Amino acid sequence: MVYSTCSLTRRQNEDVVQWLLATAPNAKLVPVHFGEPEEVKESVGEGVSTAQTPWHAGTIPHTLRFSPHRSHTSGLFIAKFQKLDSVGAGAAATAT
Repeated sequence: MVYSTCSLTRRQNEDVVQWLLATAPNAKLVPVHFGEPEEVKESVGEGVSTAQTPWHAGTIPHTLRFSPHRSHTSGLFIAKFQKLDSVGAGAAATAT
């Protein structure tokens, strides 16, 4: 599941992500991947040079923020969740 807003407020973004993770133990955040040029294909948090992208890492790992001046938008936030088969850290993930 992808959670995305056209807002840069913590209350509508990180607070919602933290609430979901706290109330849905079978959900976890996963990296967001884009079909970018070769030099920025890695996941955010795993070596992407954010100087080459319109986004930057959010304050929560695997979340992205698109600042208005870099993305030429009003600002965006993206978080991608994966549902686990059962509750617990060792549970197998369902297909996304």
